[in-house]
Amino acid sequence: RHMYAESYRNLRSALLFFPADGLRPRIILVTSALPNEGKSTIAANLAETLALGGARVLLVDGDMRRGRLHEVLGLQAGPGLSEVLAGSTSLEQALQSNCRPNFSFLGRGGSIKNPGDAFLGPELDRTLALWREQFDFVVIDTCPVFAADDASTLANKVDGTLFVVRRRFSRARVVREALDLERVRPQVRKAL
Repeated sequence: RHMYAESYRNLRSALLFFPADGLRPRIILVTSALPNEGKSTIAANLAETLALGGARVLLVDGDMRRGRLHEVLGLQAGPGLSEVLAGSTSLEQALQSNCRPNFSFLGRGGSIKNPGDAFLGPELDRTLALWREQFDFVVIDTCPVFAADDASTLANKVDGTLFVVRRRFSRARVVREALDLERVRPQVRKAL
């Protein structure tokens, strides 16, 4: 257990002391190539480790299709991200907490027809700006790269992406394809 906890402290230190372009990443997307690679576990534990270090942290379940972080944390799915982006609920009304100080959670919310489309609207940009004001770190758990376009869409709007690879589970070819896809999509979007 000590090595497990220490690995999250090492990841926290890497985020705190590895600034990109002079700034450390504050809004971090967590994804993987395929399901069951551990991205939600990494996201939840990283958020709690950051909060234990004294940072104000928001953990967001950005997988509006199959997100289960609320179950892991013993909290509610909604109202959550889908309602905040639709404008039917304020962020303050949707935020939840557990026994950890400095830790807030935003569930995935209710089902919507095309979850990926919600990430394209201006409401996400306004929400990200609000999160930057209220929190030191925001950790967004999203669906795997090959499950939907959500991770690629969100990657263009956050400070950094943590790509999870599970030892003895993830196939190297699939991981390379997912990483290549992530590199190409932002360039295509910027060109359009």
